[in-house]
Amino acid sequence: MDSLEQPNGDLTGDDAPAVAAGCALLATAGDADASTLRGRLQAMLPADALRAFDDHARHIQDNATAGEADAMGVARQAKGDVNGAKRVFSACLNAAGGIDALSPAQATKARSLCESLNLSPTQFGL
Repeated sequence: MDSLEQPNGDLTGDDAPAVAAGCALLATAGDADASTLRGRLQAMLPADALRAFDDHARHIQDNATAGEADAMGVARQAKGDVNGAKRVFSACLNAAGGIDALSPAQATKARSLCESLNLSPTQFGL
């Protein structure tokens, strides 16, 4: 899939791995509703990226420290391109249901993800 329409710009196929990893971080944070987030991702990501999301989420559940580090490393690949980083982070927020839908644990992970992409959390209302 070459391009997926997003409210904050076009999400490219190159963005998909970073979105999958970032969303896995949000889906596994605290009392997050991982199944709802995954359902939203089905409309946004190609099947291989959805499998990557599942793999990241499983890895985080099996070993939080290593899984989170791996997922953050994949998500961080978008940080070299400011517009790409914004697309990735915006897609993750959209998949999580928006800022207002984030649990406190998800908001903490979202801030961490945002900072790892060299973006200001305040720019996104965090």
